[in-house]
Amino acid sequence: MALQARNGSGDKGKRWVAIFIGVIMLSSVAGFVISINPSSQGDAFRYGGLTFKQNQQGFYSADLGGRLLEFAYRPESLSDIEVAPGVVETVIGSRAVYLAYGWNNTLAQDMALLQYDAGNILEAKYGIFVQPAFTGANPLNVAVVSCANATPFVPVLLIQEANSTAISADPANPGCIVLNVSDSTALVRVADSFKYAILKGEGK
Repeated sequence: MALQARNGSGDKGKRWVAIFIGVIMLSSVAGFVISINPSSQGDAFRYGGLTFKQNQQGFYSADLGGRLLEFAYRPESLSDIEVAPGVVETVIGSRAVYLAYGWNNTLAQDMALLQYDAGNILEAKYGIFVQPAFTGANPLNVAVVSCANATPFVPVLLIQEANSTAISADPANPGCIVLNVSDSTALVRVADSFKYAILKGEGK
């Protein structure tokens, strides 16, 4: 009887060990699946009516009417960059905008990307015509504009290097929206913040 009791106890112990090992294995498999599926880690999110997913390069992308939008940061990571009141309303309340930067600016390549992305959002979501422009003479003979050309009906979005980082209207002409950036990192953050703001349709 005692031997039978010990065997029964041993069988029960083996079952518990098997269950324990099984739980560990299932947890390991689940962890592996989660690790190769970024969206299950909470890296997918909705903003401005779109679903963003993180790709293998770490960027967050979404489809807007067949146009791919890419962001380096999530919206909550940009809370320190304020979009001044009235800026978004000025832009999306128009039917056409100029988007300009300096042709020979040291950050021209990244500024061109912002010009392209913002243009895609404004055209696809609001039907706003975006006219690329430069702030000075250029070999492409593209339109040269400045804040002086801005009107309430056709705003100018001006991207420029400055000591500060901000998105605001020019004090002398509220139709001119100035995106000041201090360096390449600031430009990426300002670009994402501005794109999120116009995508949502309001400032932060």
